[in-house]
Amino acid sequence: MPSTPRKPLHDQANEPSEVGHIRPRPGNRHRLWLLVLAGLLGAALWRVAAQVGGPGVDLVGWRTDAVAAFAEATQTGRPVFIDFFAHWCAPCVMLDKHTFSDTRVAETLRSRFVPLRVNVDQKANMPWVERYSGPFLPTLAIVDSRGVLITRRDGFIDAKSMQAWLDAAIPAS
Repeated sequence: MPSTPRKPLHDQANEPSEVGHIRPRPGNRHRLWLLVLAGLLGAALWRVAAQVGGPGVDLVGWRTDAVAAFAEATQTGRPVFIDFFAHWCAPCVMLDKHTFSDTRVAETLRSRFVPLRVNVDQKANMPWVERYSGPFLPTLAIVDSRGVLITRRDGFIDAKSMQAWLDAAIPAS
């Protein structure tokens, strides 16, 4: 009995089967599952990245208007704590996640200072950047209510060191 030549698999895959359905090509099921798994993994990673890198709860109560912050400082007699930052600055992001999220640091900033955040990438903030910011980011400055610089430091600082720095600059009353 002569055998009929078999068609290559790629030709058989698109022919109707006995029940009238088109059979998927060999290996396509695995590719489909891999694609579904990759999509689920990507969605999960995106969600985690959004939670970690996204804005958290503002424990400090940052002011963003420098003129209003200095007016509040004059009225209350408290110094202004200025955080010069940029969104693209990795140490600035680390400050948010590891230092300003510390409840003791946040409470100290709220109770003894007028906390001000200054985005160095905004042109309107350039006079403040030129007057008080250092050569690196982040720059942290403590300024009295008259605008006189008390102390300044550049770079990342952990919560314990930040608390010690704040206590040394403005002791609790």
